[in-house]
Amino acid sequence: MEMSTDDLVQLQQVTALYVHVIDAKQWDRLPDIYVDDAVFDLTGLVGSEMRFDGIDAIKGFLTSMPMPLAHVSTNHTFFEEGGEVHGRGKWFFPGEDGTVSGGVYRDRFTRSAAGWRLQERQVFGWAGADETT
Repeated sequence: MEMSTDDLVQLQQVTALYVHVIDAKQWDRLPDIYVDDAVFDLTGLVGSEMRFDGIDAIKGFLTSMPMPLAHVSTNHTFFEEGGEVHGRGKWFFPGEDGTVSGGVYRDRFTRSAAGWRLQERQVFGWAGADETT
């Protein structure tokens, strides 16, 4: 599959929309970002198994967690590998105490009837975030 300019724009829009939806707590808009059977995997960030399967589980996790002041997501790139569309990006969270956390997103996308959506988002801190895979 060769990605068109339109594909790349849609992928960029989904990754940009993600932080706005999360920061505004617009949980009813999660289908604008994720497919129904999506995976949100924090294992690479927390160091132990922490994976949420399905949009309802993702919503349950997000609504139960305290949110940082803002999510900043940047430097996204998209590529094809093994017949799938992947993405990489950087993330930062400013905290109320002045600290900043950050790391890497590893994404896998799928084209749904509604357009490109996240199939899987893996979240990593800087340590152990091999960006080449």
